[in-house]
Amino acid sequence: MKKLFSLVSALVLSLTMLSACAENPANTDYIGVDSAKTIAFENAGVTSEDSVKDLDVELDRGLTDTVYEVSFDFEGYEYEYDIDAVSGEIVRNHRELDSLPPENFDSAPETTQPSEAVTAAPPATTAAPETPVEALEQVTTAAAETAPDGTVISASLISADEAKRIALEHAGLSESEVWDLEAERDVERGVQVYDVSFETEGYDYDYDINAVTGEIVRADKERDRNNKSSQPAKTTAATTAQSTDYIGEEAAKKAAFDHAGLKESDVWELKCKLEREDGIMVYDISFETDGYDYDYEINATTGAVVKNEKERDSTNISPSQADANGYIGYDRAKEIALDHAGLTADGVTKLEVELDSEHTKVVYDVSFDANGYEYDYEIDAVTGEILKSDKERD
Repeated sequence: MKKLFSLVSALVLSLTMLSACAENPANTDYIGVDSAKTIAFENAGVTSEDSVKDLDVELDRGLTDTVYEVSFDFEGYEYEYDIDAVSGEIVRNHRELDSLPPENFDSAPETTQPSEAVTAAPPATTAAPETPVEALEQVTTAAAETAPDGTVISASLISADEAKRIALEHAGLSESEVWDLEAERDVERGVQVYDVSFETEGYDYDYDINAVTGEIVRADKERDRNNKSSQPAKTTAATTAQSTDYIGEEAAKKAAFDHAGLKESDVWELKCKLEREDGIMVYDISFETDGYDYDYEINATTGAVVKNEKERDSTNISPSQADANGYIGYDRAKEIALDHAGLTADGVTKLEVELDSEHTKVVYDVSFDANGYEYDYEIDAVTGEILKSDKERD
């Protein structure tokens, strides 16, 4: 009996020691809680732990990585970090407005004496002085009247290109170093923002940029090992000629047209976008012609046709047909839909118009997003009558 008791006691003691080892990072190669806090504080520009609020540090063991999750509030922002428990690398860096942001994700801002802060000239990269909330609330446009409660609609907004510039500058990157760069208008917490996202080697970036002031409302950087180091060339006319890696939009469209046996003058609804598919960069090209829809993926480096689809669509109507039948036109269809929604073209995103055939009528399909809603319209192509209108929470 004593022997059995001794065995049980030894087993319990062993399990207790194993449990302690599993819970205590000191018994592993982990950097420790204090080091994780220091790394996060240095990145955020925190000089003293006493200056932060709601500090929380937890060790999270995932299937592939073990990280310290560090979160705290500091100078009007909420910070969240995932710190690799072994290497100390910042796996994820999230900061959200809850004023001035750190210069970029990977270096803390330089501190200045109070006298310097008062006399120093504003940085050249400042997009615009912050607009008082009271001034924004005085805006009384038709769009503001139809927007959800609390939504700020302003007639004076920075451009999407400016929002991209602000995000890239904060990340310490140039446009030539990133790919899949996009900027879309959205509404967050009642304020209009540009949602700017892009990828670079090993990381995904996502920003919310105040569309009026240019202030960074939210910044997120997350490790993504699937991101390849090869980068797409610019597809603008000014930069395509300088690229040695990618064939450019015009060459990609020609490859698609040659394969389809068509000329650009034979098609309409032509769209071309450079994107990554299955680990390679391709030009995604789509267009319509009489009776058919086409969709191509062209290898951005070699010009080879990676994918091609041709689908019968008897509803396709060419611009020449539209003119011959006296249709109201794309611009007028957009105007009718936007007027009905109480919006302007500057106040919406993802605006698309297509000429289509529904049952016995020819219609313009108009769709767009605004203020947290998705809008969809069918406009009679001859009379301009709204045949269908749909507004759905996004």
